[in-house]
Amino acid sequence: MSRHVIPVYVSLQQYSPATFYLIFSDERLFNAVINQRLLPLQIALSDSLYRHRLVTNAVVSLLYFSFRSLLVFFVSKYRCCCRRKEENAKLFRDTSKAAL
Repeated sequence: MSRHVIPVYVSLQQYSPATFYLIFSDERLFNAVINQRLLPLQIALSDSLYRHRLVTNAVVSLLYFSFRSLLVFFVSKYRCCCRRKEENAKLFRDTSKAAL
């Protein structure tokens, strides 16, 4: 499985600036984030979030950014689109079985 990595610059008052990485296993989500020009990300993270230097669940991680509302909207729209495709595929399979 290919992975797409985005370095994220983190600036905290208590610490010197640091970089951690978002890892996207889904190329469509990665491309959509890039295409929405949501970078560079200047993020103020709480101490507890700062400890997660390597974030492997992009969808959950996106919810913590300072421009939270935009990303929550984007992620929920993306997930809804995926769910709709799955439901359509299931409906097609069920209909095909019924026709046989």
